[in-house]
Formats: sequence, structure tokens, C-alpha cells
Amino acid sequence: MEDFADELKVDLEQINKLREYCESLITARKNHNQVGISTNERNITKIKQEILNKGIGIKKVQKLYKKCEKVAEIRIELGIESSPMAQQKSPTNINYSSGSKETEEKFKEISKAYQILSDLETRNLYDIYGEDFGSMGSSSGYSSSTDEIRREFAEAETKKQELKKQMLTLQMQSLKKIRNLPFEEIDSFREKMISAIQEVGKRKKEEPVAEDVSIKNDAIERIENLLKKRNVKAEELEIENRDYKKAVNNSGKTVEEILGVEMRIQDDIDTKEETKKRNQKIGSGQQEVNVDGNKRLQVLASFQREEQTKNPSQLNQSRLEETERKIRFLQSQSPQSPQSPQSLSTILIIGMLEKVNELIGKINNPNSSLCEKLGKYVREDEVDALLNKLITTYTVKTINKIRHDDLYNHLSVIFDILKSCDCRNELVNDYNQLVSKHNSASSQQVRVQMEVASLRTRAENYFSQLVEVRKMLENKEKEVVRIENKLDEKQQKTDNLLNRLAELKLESSEKVSELKRKDDEIKALKRNLGDSQKDFLNEKLKSKREKLETFATEIGIELQKTQNLRKRYRELISSQEENRGNDIGIAKENIEATREGLLERGINNSKIRKLCKKCKKTAQLEVWIEKIQERRKNKEVGGSCLAKGYTERGQGKIIKADRRVEKDFLFLFGARSSGQYTNIRQSKIRENTFQKQTEDYLEQLKPYKNLNKRAKIKAPTKIPSEFLPGKVNELISNELLINEKLVQIWLFGKVDNALNKEKQANFQKRQKVIQVIDMEKLLFYSRLHSVGHLLEDAVKQIFPTLKIVFVGIPGSGKSSIVKELASLLKVKYFAEPEEEK
Repeated sequence: MEDFADELKVDLEQINKLREYCESLITARKNHNQVGISTNERNITKIKQEILNKGIGIKKVQKLYKKCEKVAEIRIELGIESSPMAQQKSPTNINYSSGSKETEEKFKEISKAYQILSDLETRNLYDIYGEDFGSMGSSSGYSSSTDEIRREFAEAETKKQELKKQMLTLQMQSLKKIRNLPFEEIDSFREKMISAIQEVGKRKKEEPVAEDVSIKNDAIERIENLLKKRNVKAEELEIENRDYKKAVNNSGKTVEEILGVEMRIQDDIDTKEETKKRNQKIGSGQQEVNVDGNKRLQVLASFQREEQTKNPSQLNQSRLEETERKIRFLQSQSPQSPQSPQSLSTILIIGMLEKVNELIGKINNPNSSLCEKLGKYVREDEVDALLNKLITTYTVKTINKIRHDDLYNHLSVIFDILKSCDCRNELVNDYNQLVSKHNSASSQQVRVQMEVASLRTRAENYFSQLVEVRKMLENKEKEVVRIENKLDEKQQKTDNLLNRLAELKLESSEKVSELKRKDDEIKALKRNLGDSQKDFLNEKLKSKREKLETFATEIGIELQKTQNLRKRYRELISSQEENRGNDIGIAKENIEATREGLLERGINNSKIRKLCKKCKKTAQLEVWIEKIQERRKNKEVGGSCLAKGYTERGQGKIIKADRRVEKDFLFLFGARSSGQYTNIRQSKIRENTFQKQTEDYLEQLKPYKNLNKRAKIKAPTKIPSEFLPGKVNELISNELLINEKLVQIWLFGKVDNALNKEKQANFQKRQKVIQVIDMEKLLFYSRLHSVGHLLEDAVKQIFPTLKIVFVGIPGSGKSSIVKELASLLKVKYFAEPEEEK
């Protein structure tokens, strides 16, 4: 706990207080003491706020509180004595047994407090004046006569006695009601009263500060008013009184100390005023000094008497000593001896006169401190104002009444005159008509005004709509401009894309020959791979059969038994794949019968299990080889379907047949659904493998890229042996000068542009040339599959008339080499006519 406190930099005193409050809170919760719970929770919140004000985070404060709570619970469980704060007697521990004097006194105090605190006015009076608040608050005002003041005080005393009697009767009635209540309600009432008393006490502690500030502000305001009234500046006062605001604020907290400082400053102000007046009358500087000294002596003597009359506990010895020292100094400076009885009597008489004048001034001054003690009385000027107001109101009422009577009499005379007149009815009719016209005109005017208002509102609405339409038009124009800009940008992008597409077409035409060479190589590789896989699987099956036969002869089992057991496992595997329940059961029964027969012959069970495992593996391998063979057959069927679909559509892109081939290829590699096809199609490993193979192939074909230019192919740069038969390398191993028209290769029937249209047409008549446009699909199929010969067979089915044609130019001297190359490659040789050289 202490380490955590040092870490948080919190005082141990605060932590101990927090722990003690936690202990008292836990005990109050156990005793169901609501007052104790609320008090301790308030104290805990206060300490938390103090810790938070030091800049510590909320989470750390919560952690500290939880630790203190745990420590408090442990201390209570172990019975460790708590602090005096936790052991204090709560108000619920008072003995409220019936008939005890303590109970009656407590109930009297509680009922009295309840009567005072239940009413807002009585509560405020109690907070201001204390327990004797009932004697304050007379409704009479001040008067300049002492007899009237005495009479008012006497009336206030009688009112005080009447209020006390009423309070006693109310207290007795409340006590009777309380005694008649059941115990549960008495407990709740008691807790409420205790909480109310605690709240009042807390408020009393908090209010003196605000009251002190208000008293000091009032004192400063009175001093400022007196300075203005006496026409005295603050710089003319004594040194200690010049900064009167600081002097008042630095005074004590009690009202007597504040008033003492205020009286001292007021005496100084009066002294300066009298000095000014005497100087104006006499004009003598010496008299000013004497008067000033006498006045100061009077002030100091009065202050000394006031301090001596106070309670000894409130005496300020330093101030008294300083006052005596000043009095002795002024008496030594005065022309009369300080011990003379005349000077002393004069000082006393002057002090008494000042006291009387001060008391009269306080009585006549409604803002004096006497008002604060006696309560808020009605002032004389307020009474006079109220009386004058009443007099004026009643005067106005009387005048109005007189006027009303005169008007009534006048109207009665007129009515009598009209009654005696014969034209009365006509006048009445005219009057009624005028009234009706007036009403109709006023109603029409109101209607016209309403129409005008509605028209104005409509005009405003139309104007607002017009403004909105203008804004919409402006926005639309901006949108049109923006769309036009976007269209221009799109057009530019389209032009760029078209240019790029044209460039790509040119590039693709240059790379077609390279892709053909690459495709041939891939076919050869895949063909070799398929043959090698077939041989490997056959060898593996053969070795497994030999091992099985060897093991069977070692344990003394006939080969016929092992073959039967292997067949049973093949039947079980095939039935499991096809989900045939009856066949699965029959196969398992046959296997079990064979195993029981072997056990009956006395063969060890472990050897039988080993034999069954070997038979099962051999059967699985046989089934797998059969499936591969079936897939090859299905592949050939898919290739024929693809060729059929292509020939039906003619030249162009493959649409229907390529989908069928995709499905057949997928079936060959175990893909049974379109979802698996999607996964295979998105396989990154096979794509990367194909990309690497393609890059290697193109790297090897770099020397043969541009055959339309003269080039010397020097040894050891050769056509790779993987792509051409072995004897070709021998023919071109020596330096060979190749003419640009000597050798031209058509990949998939793509005729070079160097030949004219007539030769191209003649060539296509003699040789069926098929144009393959969608090369990417064909390459994609090769990406999907690792067995190359399957793709090769499918391509042969699709393009049965595919030929690679060498065209030789007569007279070049190299036609024999070209012919030999064509015979080795098993392709057709075509010689151009002599005139087309």
C-alpha cells in the first residue's frame, strides 16, 4: 500500500483517511445506517477529488480506492481497532427508550430543528440571526424620535414572546404526534432529522466565508461613499489608512474586527474633513496641528475603550500597545499635560459625544450594522412612497367616479331631450345604418389586408423559387462543363488505348512464331512426362505385387489366396467410391471370411494384418492406374468433340467446344465441379511454373527472332536439340549465311506478309491452312495441366491439317540444305517460281 502511494506521490495521511472512511462506510452498511453511508461516501468523494486535483489519473485513483477498501475489509474481519473516526458514535446509538429524560430532550431538539428547517423563511432567519431569530423582523420603520424607537423595541419584544409561545405549542403538538408514531416511522424520522441537522451544520461552515466577503465589500463601499461625501482623497489619510481596501481585506474574520478597521478609517476621514474646515476658517497651520492632534487623541481613546470592553479572548495586545504608545506621543506633543484633569475630562466628553452621535447616526442610517442585528425593518421613505401611491390611486378613482356620474347625468338629459323629439327613430335608423356600413367597410378592409398579405407571401415564395431555379441552372451548367471535360478526357484515353492496341497487335504478330516454337517444346516435354509417369506407375505396381507375393510365400499362403484378397479390397474400394452400401457390406464380409480362414490355419494375427494392409495398398494402386487410363480415353473423346465444335463454327474463336475440352481436362485431373475448376484456374503455383517455362523458351529463341534481316548464326549458337531432331544440329553447326527470303516459317498457318495475295491464295488451295486466333486460351489449357502429352493429343485432334511449311528461293545455293531440313522435320517443302525471285 505504501509502495503504491509512493509511486502515485500521494500523502500517507490522505490514504489513511481514505481507508478510515472505507471502514466506517462498511460498518454503516452493515448497520443499515443511511446517514453514515451518505456522510462517508461524501468524504470519500472529497478525498478522491483532492487526489485528482494533483494530476493523478482516474484509473489510478480507482485502483487506490479498491486497495483501501480491501484493506478496510481485512481489518474489520480481523477485528483490528479502527481510528477514532470509525469508532465515533453515530447518532443512531442514542438511547431512545421511553420515559428517559435524554429521549425527551433529544426529541425536543429534533422537533425544534424540524420546525425551523421545514420552512424556507424560518431557515433563512435562523442562518442569519441564530436561535433568537424570532425577536427580529418588526414591520415598523425607523424614526428620529427616541420614544418611537423605544416603543418599536417594546412591540418587537412582545412579538418575540408571542412567537415563542407559538413555537412551544407547535413543539408540544409535534412531540405528541411523534410519540404516537410506531417505532419504524420514528427511526426514519430520526434519520431524516439527523441528516437535515448535518446539512445545516455544513452550510453554516460554508456560509461564513461568503458572509465575511460580503461584510468586507459593504465596509469598503461605505468608506468610498464617505470619502465622496466628505470630499476627502485617499492620499490625504494616514499611511496605514490610505490603502483602505487592503486594510479591510487584511482585517480579521470576525465582524468586530472588520468594523474596528472601518471605524478607524471613518474617524480618520472625519478628522481630515474637520481639519480642512478649520483651516478654511482660521487659516493657521498651528491650529491645524493642534486640532489634528486632539482629534487623533479622541479617536485613539475611543478605540482603546472599545478594545478593553471586549472579551479578553478577543483582545489584540499588539494593537492596544500600539494605541497606548500613540496616545502618549500625542499627549507629549499637546500644550496641556496628559495628566491634567481638564484634558482627560475633555477627551472623555468628546468621546461620549462621538458615541452618542454615532448611535444616532446608526439609528437614522438604515444601512448600519444595527439593521443587521435587528433585522430588516420597513424604512420611512418606503412607507411614505406607499402612502403617496395609495393617495394618488384613490384620488384618481374619485375623479373617475365624479366624471362618470357627470357623464351619466349629461347622457340622461340628452336621452330625455331625444325622447321628447319625434325624429328619434329616424336618427336611430340612420345611426344603425352607419354602424352597419362601418362594420362592412372594416370587414372589407380586413379582408383586403389579408389578401394583400397572402399575395405578398406568394410573391416571396415565387421569388425564393426563382432564386432556387437560378441556382439549379448554374449548377447544371457547371455539371455540363464538368461532363464535357470528362468526355474529352475519356476520348483522349480511348485514342491512347486504340493506339496502344494497334501497337500490341503489331507486337503480337512478331511474337506468333516464337509462341509456336514454345508450344512445340511444351508438347514434347508433356509427352515425355506422360510416358515417364506411365512407366513409373507400372514399375511401382509390379514391385508391390512382387513384395506381396514374397511376403505371402514367407508366411505360407498360396498366391491364389492373396489374389482373391486383393480382388476383395478392389471391390470394397470401388463400392465405397460409388456409395453402394450392399456391395460394401458383402466385400467386408468376404475379407473377414478370408482372414478367419487364415487364422484357422494357425497364421499369426499381426502377419495377417500386414498382409491385408499390403493387399489394400496394391488394390488402391491398381484402381488409380485404371482411373488414369480412363481419363486418357475421356481426354481423347473431349479432343474430338472440340474439333467437331470448331469445324462446325468454321474459322474464328472457339466458344462451345473449348468449354467441353475444359471440362474433359478437369475431369482428367480429378476436378468434379465448377468450384474446383475455379480453384484450379486460380492456382498461382502452376501459373508461375508456366511463366518460368515461357521465359526460358523465349530466352532460347532470341537468336531466331528477326529472320527478315541478314544475320550470321555462328557456332555454338544452335537450334536447341529439344526442339529439333539431332541431325539438324549437324547441318547448321558450321557457319551458315541465311538469306532473308531463304527460310520463312508459318506458325499455325499464319502466312508471312512478304508473299503476295496470289501466292497466298494458291498456297491455301493446295494446303489447308487453319488460322488460330485465340492463342491465349490454348496457352491457358497448358497452364492448367502438368501432363503435356494430353494437350498435345488434343491439339492434334483440333488441328489435323497443321503443317510447318518451309519456302525456299531457287538460285540461292542453299536449297539442298532447306530440303534436307524439311525431310528431317517431316514437313512439306515449297519452292518459289524463278520469276518471283
